[in-house]
Amino acid sequence: GIDTSRIFLGSITSDTDTTGQGVFMDSGGHFRVIGNDTNQLIVDGGSLTMKSDTFDLATSNILLRSAQNSGMLSLGSTPNLDVSGSNAGIYMDGTGDFLAYGDGDNFIKKDGAALTIKSELFTLDAGELYITDAVSNGMIAMGSDGSTMSLTAGTGFYADGGGDFRVGKEKGVGISFDQSEGLLIMSSSTFLMGTSGSAPTTGAYISGSNGNLSISSSN
Repeated sequence: GIDTSRIFLGSITSDTDTTGQGVFMDSGGHFRVIGNDTNQLIVDGGSLTMKSDTFDLATSNILLRSAQNSGMLSLGSTPNLDVSGSNAGIYMDGTGDFLAYGDGDNFIKKDGAALTIKSELFTLDAGELYITDAVSNGMIAMGSDGSTMSLTAGTGFYADGGGDFRVGKEKGVGISFDQSEGLLIMSSSTFLMGTSGSAPTTGAYISGSNGNLSISSSN
């Protein structure tokens, strides 16, 4: 039907109809396309309602599909169709698969039970834990501020790809190895190397405490 303020086709004749089938629009800006309860497009004042058993949106840079892989979203100049894609962009779907792809050397992919991270330059700064490949052929550090740890500074753990290593307190008890100097340092006011104590644990050992050094080779 048609009159001066509305146009309607099918069994929808007003801006309040929510059942039936057809198209309705009026001069007040109301618009309804209803196929059934699960397939509708309704514009009512400031609200927009969309329902569809299957939804597909495709542009040059966006793919949004409800029927593929339990729902999928893909973004990029050439959107990937699944998690195995190799085009730059973002892909994710309702099965839990995810891909953020820059190029073959820079991507994050979660495919089923497999998680793959590849990067030409990687840094993880979690406060107490710091991992990076930007310095010293790669380094791992743990401490109150892992990013400030080094072979000579900070209390905690430090190791790098150059062969340097340290665990312990800054300028205190600990073990360190300086690869460039070929220097191994073990510092402690008390230490035990070997097995010592009452039977049956008595054995060969080297120990030190209170400025004294004890060496035993007895069983």
